[in-house]
Amino acid sequence: MYLDIVKIFNLKILAIATILLMGIKLQCQLDSLRSLLAITDNSKNKIDLLLDIAHYEMGTSLDSSMTSTKRALSIAQKTNDDENIGRCLTWMSRVLEEQGKYNEALATAERAEKIFLSIPDSFYLGNIYNIYGIIYLKMDDLQSAIEYQFKAAAFSQAVENTAMAASSYNSLGNLYTRLRDIKTALEYYLKAANYANISGNTRSQCGVYLNMANIAEDSLSYRMELYNKALTIGKKYGYHRELGYIYNGMAFFYSDEKHDLDSSNYYFKLAIDESTQAGDNYITSYSQMYLGVNQQQIGEPLSAEKLLRNSILNDYVLSDPSLNAEVHYYLSRSLADQSKYALAYPLLDSALTQYRINYDENILIESAEANAKYETERKEKEIAEQALIIEQAKNNRNVILLLGAVLLGFGSLLAQYFINKEKRQKRETEQALSLEKQRNTDLQEISKVKIDLFNNISHELRTPLSMIISPLEEAVKKLQNIHVKNDISLALKNSRRLTGLVNEILDLSKIDAGKLEMDISEVKLISFLKRVFYSFASLADSQQIILKDNLKELVFADGIQNIFIKTDVLKLEKILNNLISNAIKFSKSGDTIDFILDENKLDENQLSIAIKDEGAGIPENEIDKIFDRFYQSSNTSSAYGTGIGLALVKELCLFLGGDISVQSVECKGSKFTLVFPVVTRKAQNSKVETEAQIPNFSTIDPILISGNKPELLIVEDDLQMAKYLKKLLYHNYECTIAYNGQQALNLLRKKSFDLISSDIMMPEMDGFQFKKEVNNLDQSKDTPFIMLTARVLEDDKLKGLKMGIDDYITKPFSADELKARIHNLIKNKISRSEESPELTYEAAIIQKAKDVILDHIDDTTFKVDDLAKELSYSSRQLSRIFKKATGFSPVEFILEIRLQSAYKIIQERKFSTINEVRYEVGIDSPSYFTTKFKERFGINPSAVSSAM
Repeated sequence: MYLDIVKIFNLKILAIATILLMGIKLQCQLDSLRSLLAITDNSKNKIDLLLDIAHYEMGTSLDSSMTSTKRALSIAQKTNDDENIGRCLTWMSRVLEEQGKYNEALATAERAEKIFLSIPDSFYLGNIYNIYGIIYLKMDDLQSAIEYQFKAAAFSQAVENTAMAASSYNSLGNLYTRLRDIKTALEYYLKAANYANISGNTRSQCGVYLNMANIAEDSLSYRMELYNKALTIGKKYGYHRELGYIYNGMAFFYSDEKHDLDSSNYYFKLAIDESTQAGDNYITSYSQMYLGVNQQQIGEPLSAEKLLRNSILNDYVLSDPSLNAEVHYYLSRSLADQSKYALAYPLLDSALTQYRINYDENILIESAEANAKYETERKEKEIAEQALIIEQAKNNRNVILLLGAVLLGFGSLLAQYFINKEKRQKRETEQALSLEKQRNTDLQEISKVKIDLFNNISHELRTPLSMIISPLEEAVKKLQNIHVKNDISLALKNSRRLTGLVNEILDLSKIDAGKLEMDISEVKLISFLKRVFYSFASLADSQQIILKDNLKELVFADGIQNIFIKTDVLKLEKILNNLISNAIKFSKSGDTIDFILDENKLDENQLSIAIKDEGAGIPENEIDKIFDRFYQSSNTSSAYGTGIGLALVKELCLFLGGDISVQSVECKGSKFTLVFPVVTRKAQNSKVETEAQIPNFSTIDPILISGNKPELLIVEDDLQMAKYLKKLLYHNYECTIAYNGQQALNLLRKKSFDLISSDIMMPEMDGFQFKKEVNNLDQSKDTPFIMLTARVLEDDKLKGLKMGIDDYITKPFSADELKARIHNLIKNKISRSEESPELTYEAAIIQKAKDVILDHIDDTTFKVDDLAKELSYSSRQLSRIFKKATGFSPVEFILEIRLQSAYKIIQERKFSTINEVRYEVGIDSPSYFTTKFKERFGINPSAVSSAM
């Protein structure tokens, strides 16, 4: 390590010394030219010296180069020296182009072109064509750029101007690089290098080698050789501007190809120093930005933020929308790494907006240019054809014959023209498609980052929410003081409300990412609607608000009490809960809230529900805006749309294939109407469905292993959560804490544990990688494993299940449920591990029972009594054997076999629908099947099917 530091220090000292020496050499050259200028009286000599000085100053200061050029132009104009005026205007257009003032550069080049065209066989006309090509390239007019560079190359070869030929072929290399034709680009760069070497134009040589190094992909050693060639010339002649570009290219080479961030950072800093000295804002800001990105990658977000903020203030960045968007994007990531989400999100949104604007503007510009070219060519063709017809009518037979020959030749040229035009248009179309594809990729990447940012925010919120909710639940159970208990209950209620808001944000992010999935189940309509609506009865009573519905009268009048509907029940319930809570929120004492079901729509397989209140109402000019995200009403008495609830309702309605409408009068109330498609079924009897009851896990008998408490390994990076889990479980278990996957792995290599609980998002080694490593440890691979995490996406759950986890619990969680799941997993492990002769006998009974259940797997009437009869035991004896050998009751064991079989069938894709799978494993109720499947595997059956 010490030797590496010394090596880097020595390299830096050597580089600084070399730069100083080269700077001194360049300054001496400039001083010599200025000394000659001071003693020269000849006007032409002065112009030559000033243009030479401007040439050297190009690499150090564009402003100084422009000043020297203007002085030369002033002298040429006073002496009416047209050729030198043209030379000065040519160099002036070159400086303007480097400053990014493209329109001014074009106008100045046109002035020079007029002068050179008036001078027969002008030697300098090729320079103008070359400059035109460079300007059009930077203005993204590639066709014009190519035409002018070929003109420049042809002219330079004709007059044997090798310096100009080098510049033209270098520009052609740049153009074909833009067109992603690397092979052709390298061919032109080699020609440019050859001409630059012949002419002795060292600046051109330096630039050509740099360009070749940036695109030569076949050999890393060849790329480094080219960089070193460019670097040698740049240092020798003190070309600060070129050195900035060279060091920038080398920085990317070390980061992208060598993955050496230390060397990359070193060269980015050199690039900043050189480009700053040259006054080149573009490469300064670009190097600052990617130096910031490197700092971010090595875990220095504060340093990254500082560099990116410096970059964003650069005038060049402010004037370049694409670069501005890129800096905003990386700065948002730096702030997100510091958990500064409130600052990060607007920057990320700004970057995404700018990418879209740039994309739309480029498409419009390309379309407008293509149309303009087409219209011009069409009109020219029409004029030419009309002229030919008139001429043909005026001339005699011989002229007509001659004209026929001319037309034939013209037709051939025209045909060739259209063939070339078609090829050109095809090439332009391919370029546009490639550009569009790249832009879409960029937008998708930013969108993905945006979704990841939401998920990270949820993780940050869910962990502290767990730390709030779980202790409050424990406190409510233990407190005797009714006043304190009421205060704690209020805090618990609002904590759960905050959890609901976090879940709403996640639902919206899932919709944006296209990750939200349909989970169809069947439910008895009237029972479901009554349960949802009157779950708000106590809240309404406390505020003296009257709840009314038409459900009872519909049951008696139309007999719809036995109608079942198929839809995504959980999403429907979320929509109704949001609208009913809103209605209560904005109603006052004595108001009535009506819940109205339109029975006529059911005949059309549509569900139509209206929720009407007598509350504050919504201003007429704001009704269209209440479903917008984060919309804030200007009417303080009506706060519809202030959050994300109604936005989520709208999105969920659209997701279900329906819509929502609203009618409202300010101060008189509102009526929200939902309409969306459902599948209806009328049952033959009115058997009342009962919902599964959540067992009480508050008291659990402790388990002892060889007289000792079971040992748990808790892997959690949040210190407070780790302490809370240890406090929650210490009565029944010995708890060991590890703060990341690597620490936990080190502990497992030394000793075994009875159960492992792990978070997912942790430093050094996350939960998924940790579980993967545990699966490779013989002594721990069968240890019960729980994922306890804030990650709620179905993809994460499925990934964990495929890796062999036993349970997936999301934060915030119920303390009683966590205790129960840990208890059951350890109990089942103990049952499996006992190897007594009695258990071996019982294991044979269990295996036989499993075979019997599988034989009757599709029989929905197969019960415990049937199983006992097949095994020649009483139900009571069977229950004792099953509890001892498996930890399951016979009912639970039968259900476990059915669910395991269902999971295997879904994985193997034996059936096309979930209902077919359900019937195959002997479960009648869709809602019961979905509920139990999700309880067992932590994921809906439809999600397993779609992921396979």
